[in-house]
Amino acid sequence: DPAAFRAAFEARLHALSHTHDLLTASSWRGAALRDVVLTELSPHGENHYRVEGPAVDLTPPQALTFGMVFHELATNAAKYGALSHENGCVRVAWSLDEAGVLVLTWSENGGPKVTPPKSRGFGSRLIERSVAGDLGGTAQLSFDSEGLTCRIETDLTARPYSR
Repeated sequence: DPAAFRAAFEARLHALSHTHDLLTASSWRGAALRDVVLTELSPHGENHYRVEGPAVDLTPPQALTFGMVFHELATNAAKYGALSHENGCVRVAWSLDEAGVLVLTWSENGGPKVTPPKSRGFGSRLIERSVAGDLGGTAQLSFDSEGLTCRIETDLTARPYSR
C-alpha cells in the first residue's frame, strides 16, 4: 500500500531527525544511550516505560543505529504491543562490562497477548541487520505471550563502520 509505505518511511525519517537533534546538541560528538531511548519512548507517557542502566556514551553512528532500532521497537509496541494498552509498560535495561560489551534488553508487558508473526517483517529485519551490520552485534527478538523481548549485545569499543 503506497500510503502505508509513505507513512512508515516518513516516521523513520522523523526518528533519524530526532537522533540528529541529539547529536547536533553535542556538536556531533555523540549521544547518551539513555537520551536516545527516551527520545522514542517519552511521547508515550512516562507511566508506560521504565529505563535503567549506567551512563553509556554512543558515537554518532552508534546513536543513529540505536535511534532507528528503538523507533522500530516503539512503533511496534504502540501498534501491537505494550504501548497499545493503557496498562502496558516497556522496560529497557542495560549493562556495560569493563571490556565495553553492552547487553540491552527491551521487554514489554501488560499489553495484548502476543502471538509470533507468521513471517519476518521489515522492522524485525531492520533491527537484526542494523545491529549486526552497523554495530557488529546481535539482536534476538522473542515473541513471548506476555510481550515482545529484544535482547541486543554489542561491543561498543569496536568500530565496524564510521560515517
